[in-house]
Amino acid sequence: MWNPFAKKETKKEPTDVSSEVASDAPPAPKKRKLFSEHPEVDKDIDRAIFMVRHGAQLKVLVVVIVILIIAGIAGYFIYKAVVPPPECTLDEHCDEGYYCHEEKCIEIPVEKPPENLQIQVEETGVFPSVDGRADVMALVKDPDARWGLQEMGYIFSLKDSSGNEVGSYEGVSYILPGEEKYLVRVGVPVSGTPSSVDVTIEPRSWVKSPQLQQPNIEVKNLAFSREANVGQAQLDGRLINSSKYNFEEVEVTAVLEDSSGEAVAVNYTTLNALFAGEERDFRMLWFSEINGDVAAEDVRVEADVYNTENFLLEMQTEPELFQLYEEPEED
Repeated sequence: MWNPFAKKETKKEPTDVSSEVASDAPPAPKKRKLFSEHPEVDKDIDRAIFMVRHGAQLKVLVVVIVILIIAGIAGYFIYKAVVPPPECTLDEHCDEGYYCHEEKCIEIPVEKPPENLQIQVEETGVFPSVDGRADVMALVKDPDARWGLQEMGYIFSLKDSSGNEVGSYEGVSYILPGEEKYLVRVGVPVSGTPSSVDVTIEPRSWVKSPQLQQPNIEVKNLAFSREANVGQAQLDGRLINSSKYNFEEVEVTAVLEDSSGEAVAVNYTTLNALFAGEERDFRMLWFSEINGDVAAEDVRVEADVYNTENFLLEMQTEPELFQLYEEPEED
């Protein structure tokens, strides 16, 4: 029977569970609608949007960077004005005799010879020569065993019996540590008759070279004769270079002595290019008469071992033997 008050039944359709589950998920992102079909326009739009969102921060960042740059430049100039520049960064920036240490030029310490070190004059002599000239000699000694003179100036002042100077000569030589050597000059011009000679030694360049010695050059076959073919007398001899070095020049000095050991005559000569192991004869001539008997001949041979060209091998292999000290010039 039909009941008008009965609720009308509605037919429920089956629900889709998968759709309900899907409805709980976040909605899928919508694709941005392109404002233009050209990608370049889209990039410009994106750039404009970025500037709108972050432009203020970029301006602040640029201002901060500019301030830091200005502050750095100002600080650099202030530092340069307040802090003095370094005197050096390399040894080459310093003068000779100085080295660079902690950006300052420091003087290289140089050992000096003893203040009281002096070359000793042990013997002097003046001898007649040809007219208007005289031969002169001085025996000098370096008392120190470590320091020698690479450059030694000397002055001969010849005087007559009244003490007046009648002639002079200035020369330059050298002397090794502990060495005793002759300084000889032949044919010094004189204005009178000299009877004595004063010797002044001027040290110019000290060298610390305790291991340095004269090379082994022997003197053999000495023969003195008053019957010379040329001159009044002659002395012959032979040099034997027993060292292993070649010498550009060697110096030979001869002092003739009487029976009491007093010098009666002197002479001097040089020999060039004396090679290792070589034997070389030499002859010295006197053109004036020698007063007194000749009982002995003191002949000494030297090579300038301070000269790198004259004594090349040893100077190249052992440069550490030499420490130079030059005497300061007088005001």
